[in-house]
Amino acid sequence: MNIKFLLVAFAILILSFTLFSGCVAPPKDVVPPAETVTQGGGGYSSGTTNSNAGQANPGMTTPALVAQATVYPTRTSTPTLYQTQPVFTPVPEDQVCLIYKDSFNMTFQVKTIAKSFDLKNPPMYINYTLTNPFNVTGTKISQSQYNNQAGSTISYSYYAPYSYFEVTVRNATTGEIYTQDGFGTKYDQNLNKTIQINTPGQLLIEMKGFNVTPTVGFWVKPSQNINESVDLSTTECETQAYVKRLNQIGAIFVT
Repeated sequence: MNIKFLLVAFAILILSFTLFSGCVAPPKDVVPPAETVTQGGGGYSSGTTNSNAGQANPGMTTPALVAQATVYPTRTSTPTLYQTQPVFTPVPEDQVCLIYKDSFNMTFQVKTIAKSFDLKNPPMYINYTLTNPFNVTGTKISQSQYNNQAGSTISYSYYAPYSYFEVTVRNATTGEIYTQDGFGTKYDQNLNKTIQINTPGQLLIEMKGFNVTPTVGFWVKPSQNINESVDLSTTECETQAYVKRLNQIGAIFVT
């Protein structure tokens, strides 16, 4: 019985071994790959296996696959630039500043000079000083009160009656005359004068003369009349009381 059992078990073992062995394929020869990818500078190579595979190879690049590139820009913060605004010392309300000055030679012919200004904050002062007005000079013999005595010689000198200077301030749009003053003809013979204008608006200032050389200055308050961005540190500014007395001082500009 035992012998019979052993024979049957041995036969089953042989059969199982035979079936298992028939499912395993015989080994084949290993064929090396035709192409190998190497990691060197990102390139791709073909042909035989690189002996340095897996190592960096910066010298190999195939232009068809890898193009020259620019490094991606790193965004950096740009500092904000702040422009420093100049700080000007304000001019007191009572003061006026000299915004215009010029001299004109009106010796040998009648000349008219016109200027305009938008007066927003009155008053405005126009001051002028005249030099070289034409003089008439000579001598004359006075008649003696006594017939038997000779008369005395008298020298005379006076401004020529045809020497004059006139300032006319009018509305630039309507032509209305706000004020008019000057030297000679129908005016007095003061060589220095200050004219005050109290009417706001677009002014037309006409200066006309003959046989005189006037120097003229315009004075206004900085507030509303002069742009706030203008640096007045180099501009002559005086109190209104001082400018009004310039005709007595006999000068326009303080040195």
